[in-house]
Amino acid sequence: MICNKQQLADIHGVSERTLTEWANAGMPAIALGGVGRGYSNQYDTAATIEWRLQRAISGYQVESAKERRDRLEGDRIELMLAKEAGLLVAVEEVEPLWTTAILSAKSDLMEGIYRLKSELDAAYGVDIDVALLEDHVNQTLSKLADRPPLPTESASDEFEADLVDTEEAGAE
Repeated sequence: MICNKQQLADIHGVSERTLTEWANAGMPAIALGGVGRGYSNQYDTAATIEWRLQRAISGYQVESAKERRDRLEGDRIELMLAKEAGLLVAVEEVEPLWTTAILSAKSDLMEGIYRLKSELDAAYGVDIDVALLEDHVNQTLSKLADRPPLPTESASDEFEADLVDTEEAGAE
């Protein structure tokens, strides 16, 4: 079907300005009577739909300045609402609490070494070198300090990987 710019805008659900941007990007048009301002174009709707499909398939995405501004304004409003709802908290508010929790956990782990040594010594009649246990705890704490965990990584995955490494080292 051949149509004018307004009809094509309605068909695609976009503004005439967007069609002008698309035309500048290579959307096919049928020029009537000349080129430039004052001359109207007609469009083969099948050709324009095919052109859009090919752009979509090739991954081409261009956001107009207005679309970008609207998206960023929407993002800003969403963040503001989330903050007002208490779903977002400033880093300055969380960091002291997080630091205190981490230091407390580190202290508990280091104190736990001595309890573990006592329990193992009593249960198995051995004298475990506390420095060996401290090394393991310090290695784990160093790993935690070096990087945040990956979103797909779980503690059990890391434990299993360490267990395999330990078993392989023992087999050598």
